Amino acid sequence: KYDSYYTGFKELMGDDDRIRPRTRVHGTRTGRFSSTDPNIHGMPRLKEIKNIFRADPGFILIAPDYSQAEIRMLAHVSGDRNLMRLMEEGDIHRAVAKQLFSVTEEQMQAMDTQKIEFMRRAAKTIAFGIIYGRSDMSLAPQLGISVAESEKYRLAFLKRMPDANRWIMGQKRIVIKDREVVSMTGRKRRFPIILDKKHQGHVEREAVNAPIQGPVSDLTIHANIDILAQLEEEGIEVRPWPSIHDGFVYQVREEYQDR
Repeated sequence: KYDSYYTGFKELMGDDDRIRPRTRVHGTRTGRFSSTDPNIHGMPRLKEIKNIFRADPGFILIAPDYSQAEIRMLAHVSGDRNLMRLMEEGDIHRAVAKQLFSVTEEQMQAMDTQKIEFMRRAAKTIAFGIIYGRSDMSLAPQLGISVAESEKYRLAFLKRMPDANRWIMGQKRIVIKDREVVSMTGRKRRFPIILDKKHQGHVEREAVNAPIQGPVSDLTIHANIDILAQLEEEGIEVRPWPSIHDGFVYQVREEYQDR
Protein backbone atom coordinates (compact mmCIF):
# COMPACT_ATOMS: atom_id res chain seq x y z
CA LYS A 1 0.00 0.00 0.00
CA TYR A 2 2.91 2.37 0.69
CA ASP A 3 4.18 2.01 -2.88
CA SER A 4 0.70 2.37 -4.40
CA TYR A 5 -0.76 5.18 -2.33
CA TYR A 6 2.27 7.19 -1.24
CA THR A 7 5.10 6.70 -3.69
CA GLY A 8 2.68 6.17 -6.58
CA PHE A 9 0.64 9.28 -5.76
CA LYS A 10 3.75 11.43 -5.36
CA GLU A 11 4.77 10.51 -8.89
CA LEU A 12 1.42 11.85 -10.16
CA MET A 13 1.70 15.19 -8.36
CA GLY A 14 2.21 18.35 -10.37
CA ASP A 15 4.50 21.24 -9.48
CA ASP A 16 1.71 22.69 -7.31
CA ASP A 17 1.53 19.47 -5.22
CA ARG A 18 -1.89 18.59 -6.62
CA ILE A 19 -3.14 15.36 -8.16
CA ARG A 20 -5.57 15.68 -11.06
CA PRO A 21 -7.20 12.32 -11.79
CA ARG A 22 -8.90 11.79 -15.14
CA THR A 23 -12.60 11.23 -14.58
CA ARG A 24 -14.39 9.00 -17.08
CA VAL A 25 -18.14 9.49 -17.44
CA HIS A 26 -18.40 6.30 -19.51
CA GLY A 27 -15.81 4.23 -17.68
CA THR A 28 -18.15 1.57 -16.32
CA ARG A 29 -20.97 -0.37 -17.91
CA THR A 30 -23.39 0.33 -15.06
CA GLY A 31 -23.06 4.10 -15.48
CA ARG A 32 -20.86 4.90 -12.53
CA PHE A 33 -18.07 7.41 -12.93
CA SER A 34 -14.57 5.99 -12.85
CA SER A 35 -11.13 7.57 -12.74
CA THR A 36 -7.52 6.90 -13.64
CA ASP A 37 -4.13 8.37 -12.69
CA PRO A 38 -5.01 7.64 -9.91
CA ASN A 39 -8.16 5.55 -9.47
CA ILE A 40 -9.69 7.54 -6.62
CA HIS A 41 -12.93 5.56 -6.96
CA GLY A 42 -11.09 2.39 -5.94
CA MET A 43 -9.16 3.72 -2.97
CA PRO A 44 -9.32 1.73 0.29
CA ARG A 45 -11.27 3.31 3.13
CA LEU A 46 -8.28 3.23 5.44
CA LYS A 47 -7.79 6.55 7.27
CA GLU A 48 -4.03 6.22 6.85
CA ILE A 49 -4.56 6.49 3.09
CA LYS A 50 -7.38 9.03 3.00
CA ASN A 51 -5.49 11.33 5.37
CA ILE A 52 -2.71 11.92 2.84
CA PHE A 53 -5.07 14.41 1.19
CA ARG A 54 -5.27 17.90 2.68
CA ALA A 55 -7.61 20.83 2.21
CA ASP A 56 -6.38 24.24 1.06
CA PRO A 57 -5.40 26.73 3.83
CA GLY A 58 -8.52 28.02 5.56
CA PHE A 59 -10.66 25.19 4.16
CA ILE A 60 -11.73 21.80 5.46
CA LEU A 61 -12.72 18.63 3.63
CA ILE A 62 -16.26 17.32 4.03
CA ALA A 63 -17.09 13.86 2.64
CA PRO A 64 -20.75 12.86 3.15
CA ASP A 65 -22.38 9.93 1.42
CA TYR A 66 -25.72 8.17 1.17
CA SER A 67 -26.30 5.47 3.76
CA GLN A 68 -26.72 1.94 2.28
CA ALA A 69 -27.70 3.47 -1.05
CA GLU A 70 -27.80 0.32 -3.15
CA ILE A 71 -29.93 -1.64 -0.67
CA ARG A 72 -32.32 1.30 -0.56
CA MET A 73 -32.39 1.41 -4.35
CA LEU A 74 -33.29 -2.29 -4.41
CA ALA A 75 -36.18 -1.52 -2.05
CA HIS A 76 -37.28 1.34 -4.30
CA VAL A 77 -37.21 -0.45 -7.65
CA SER A 78 -38.76 -3.65 -6.25
CA GLY A 79 -41.31 -1.95 -3.99
CA ASP A 80 -40.53 -4.52 -1.29
CA ARG A 81 -42.54 -3.40 1.74
CA ASN A 82 -40.59 -5.49 4.22
CA LEU A 83 -37.30 -4.02 3.02
CA MET A 84 -38.75 -0.51 3.14
CA ARG A 85 -40.04 -1.10 6.66
CA LEU A 86 -36.62 -2.28 7.78
CA MET A 87 -35.09 0.92 6.40
CA GLU A 88 -37.13 2.92 8.88
CA GLU A 89 -35.04 1.42 11.69
CA GLY A 90 -32.03 3.43 10.50
CA ASP A 91 -29.27 0.85 10.25
CA ILE A 92 -30.71 -1.43 7.60
CA HIS A 93 -27.95 -4.05 7.88
CA ARG A 94 -28.61 -4.41 11.61
CA ALA A 95 -32.35 -4.63 10.94
CA VAL A 96 -31.84 -7.29 8.26
CA ALA A 97 -29.52 -9.20 10.60
CA LYS A 98 -32.26 -9.45 13.21
CA GLN A 99 -34.63 -10.99 10.67
CA LEU A 100 -31.96 -13.17 9.13
CA PHE A 101 -30.92 -14.68 12.46
CA SER A 102 -34.43 -14.53 13.99
CA VAL A 103 -33.47 -12.43 17.04
CA THR A 104 -35.21 -9.52 18.75
CA GLU A 105 -33.64 -6.14 19.47
CA GLU A 106 -33.49 -7.10 23.17
CA GLN A 107 -31.66 -10.34 22.38
CA MET A 108 -29.23 -8.51 20.13
CA GLN A 109 -28.48 -5.89 22.77
CA ALA A 110 -27.63 -8.69 25.22
CA MET A 111 -24.97 -10.08 22.84
CA ASP A 112 -21.31 -9.12 22.89
CA THR A 113 -20.06 -6.59 20.34
CA GLN A 114 -18.17 -9.21 18.31
CA LYS A 115 -21.30 -11.33 17.82
CA ILE A 116 -23.38 -8.31 16.79
CA GLU A 117 -20.72 -7.20 14.32
CA PHE A 118 -20.59 -10.67 12.76
CA MET A 119 -24.37 -10.72 12.30
CA ARG A 120 -24.43 -7.23 10.81
CA ARG A 121 -21.51 -7.98 8.50
CA ALA A 122 -23.17 -11.23 7.40
CA ALA A 123 -26.42 -9.41 6.58
CA LYS A 124 -24.53 -6.73 4.63
CA THR A 125 -22.41 -9.27 2.75
CA ILE A 126 -25.42 -11.38 1.80
CA ALA A 127 -27.50 -8.36 0.75
CA PHE A 128 -24.75 -6.99 -1.49
CA GLY A 129 -23.96 -10.50 -2.69
CA ILE A 130 -27.53 -10.82 -3.93
CA ILE A 131 -27.31 -7.48 -5.77
CA TYR A 132 -23.97 -8.40 -7.33
CA GLY A 133 -25.07 -11.96 -8.06
CA ARG A 134 -22.33 -13.62 -6.03
CA SER A 135 -22.51 -17.37 -5.49
CA ASP A 136 -22.73 -19.11 -2.13
CA MET A 137 -19.28 -20.51 -2.82
CA SER A 138 -17.78 -17.01 -3.02
CA LEU A 139 -19.75 -15.65 -0.06
CA ALA A 140 -18.91 -18.50 2.35
CA PRO A 141 -15.16 -17.75 2.81
CA GLN A 142 -15.85 -14.05 3.36
CA LEU A 143 -18.38 -14.89 6.08
CA GLY A 144 -16.25 -17.65 7.55
CA ILE A 145 -19.03 -20.22 7.21
CA SER A 146 -19.77 -23.26 5.07
CA VAL A 147 -21.31 -23.04 1.59
CA ALA A 148 -24.45 -24.75 2.91
CA GLU A 149 -24.81 -22.11 5.65
CA SER A 150 -24.24 -19.33 3.12
CA GLU A 151 -27.01 -20.77 0.96
CA LYS A 152 -29.32 -21.02 3.95
CA TYR A 153 -28.84 -17.35 4.88
CA ARG A 154 -29.18 -16.16 1.26
CA LEU A 155 -32.45 -18.05 0.78
CA ALA A 156 -33.70 -16.79 4.16
CA PHE A 157 -33.03 -13.21 3.02
CA LEU A 158 -34.93 -13.72 -0.24
CA LYS A 159 -37.82 -15.44 1.54
CA ARG A 160 -38.24 -12.46 3.85
CA MET A 161 -37.98 -9.98 0.94
CA PRO A 162 -40.46 -11.57 -1.54
CA ASP A 163 -40.96 -8.50 -3.75
CA ALA A 164 -37.22 -7.94 -4.01
CA ASN A 165 -36.84 -11.58 -4.98
CA ARG A 166 -39.60 -11.27 -7.61
CA TRP A 167 -37.94 -8.17 -9.06
CA ILE A 168 -34.57 -9.95 -9.26
CA MET A 169 -36.09 -12.98 -11.00
CA GLY A 170 -38.04 -10.65 -13.30
CA GLN A 171 -34.87 -8.83 -14.36
CA LYS A 172 -33.30 -12.14 -15.29
CA ARG A 173 -36.29 -13.09 -17.44
CA ILE A 174 -36.41 -9.66 -19.11
CA VAL A 175 -32.76 -9.69 -20.15
CA ILE A 176 -33.02 -13.15 -21.71
CA LYS A 177 -36.17 -12.11 -23.60
CA ASP A 178 -35.23 -8.54 -24.62
CA ARG A 179 -31.42 -8.74 -24.51
CA GLU A 180 -31.40 -5.49 -22.55
CA VAL A 181 -32.48 -3.90 -19.27
CA VAL A 182 -33.40 -0.25 -18.67
CA SER A 183 -32.78 1.64 -15.45
CA MET A 184 -35.20 4.10 -13.83
CA THR A 185 -33.13 6.96 -15.28
CA GLY A 186 -33.40 5.51 -18.79
CA ARG A 187 -29.91 4.08 -19.02
CA LYS A 188 -29.84 0.92 -21.14
CA ARG A 189 -27.53 -2.06 -20.66
CA ARG A 190 -27.57 -4.21 -23.79
CA PHE A 191 -26.57 -7.86 -24.23
CA PRO A 192 -27.03 -8.66 -27.95
CA ILE A 193 -25.26 -12.03 -27.73
CA ILE A 194 -25.39 -14.73 -25.05
CA LEU A 195 -22.69 -17.29 -25.74
CA ASP A 196 -23.42 -20.14 -23.36
CA LYS A 197 -24.84 -21.03 -19.93
CA LYS A 198 -21.87 -19.54 -18.09
CA HIS A 199 -22.17 -16.30 -20.03
CA GLN A 200 -25.93 -16.31 -19.43
CA GLY A 201 -25.29 -16.36 -15.68
CA HIS A 202 -23.03 -13.32 -16.04
CA VAL A 203 -25.67 -11.51 -18.11
CA GLU A 204 -28.38 -12.24 -15.52
CA ARG A 205 -26.18 -10.85 -12.74
CA GLU A 206 -25.57 -7.67 -14.74
CA ALA A 207 -29.31 -7.36 -15.40
CA VAL A 208 -29.86 -7.09 -11.64
CA ASN A 209 -26.82 -5.01 -10.79
CA ALA A 210 -26.91 -2.32 -13.51
CA PRO A 211 -30.44 -0.94 -12.76
CA ILE A 212 -29.42 -0.55 -9.10
CA GLN A 213 -25.86 0.72 -9.32
CA GLY A 214 -26.43 3.08 -12.25
CA PRO A 215 -29.33 5.09 -10.78
CA VAL A 216 -27.51 5.48 -7.44
CA SER A 217 -24.66 7.16 -9.31
CA ASP A 218 -27.07 9.21 -11.46
CA LEU A 219 -28.99 10.47 -8.43
CA THR A 220 -25.75 11.33 -6.62
CA ILE A 221 -24.57 13.41 -9.59
CA HIS A 222 -27.90 15.29 -9.78
CA ALA A 223 -27.86 15.91 -6.03
CA ASN A 224 -24.29 17.16 -6.30
CA ILE A 225 -25.31 19.71 -8.93
CA ASP A 226 -28.27 20.88 -6.81
CA ILE A 227 -26.15 21.22 -3.66
CA LEU A 228 -23.46 23.26 -5.41
CA ALA A 229 -26.09 25.52 -7.01
CA GLN A 230 -27.78 26.15 -3.66
CA LEU A 231 -24.54 26.92 -1.84
CA GLU A 232 -23.43 29.24 -4.64
CA GLU A 233 -26.77 31.06 -4.37
CA GLU A 234 -26.10 31.53 -0.65
CA GLY A 235 -22.66 32.96 -1.40
CA ILE A 236 -20.78 30.04 0.17
CA GLU A 237 -17.54 29.24 -1.62
CA VAL A 238 -17.21 25.53 -2.32
CA ARG A 239 -14.37 23.78 -4.08
CA PRO A 240 -15.79 20.43 -5.21
CA TRP A 241 -13.76 17.28 -5.70
CA PRO A 242 -14.93 14.43 -7.96
CA SER A 243 -18.02 12.65 -6.57
CA ILE A 244 -17.47 9.00 -5.74
CA HIS A 245 -20.36 6.63 -6.55
CA ASP A 246 -22.81 7.47 -3.72
CA GLY A 247 -20.83 10.21 -1.99
CA PHE A 248 -19.59 13.78 -2.29
CA VAL A 249 -16.33 15.50 -1.41
CA TYR A 250 -16.20 19.26 -0.86
CA GLN A 251 -13.72 21.84 0.30
CA VAL A 252 -15.44 24.61 2.24
CA ARG A 253 -14.16 27.44 4.37
CA GLU A 254 -13.95 26.45 8.02
CA GLU A 255 -16.60 28.95 9.15
CA TYR A 256 -19.17 27.20 6.92
CA GLN A 257 -18.57 23.62 8.01
CA ASP A 258 -21.80 23.38 10.05
CA ARG A 259 -23.87 24.77 7.16
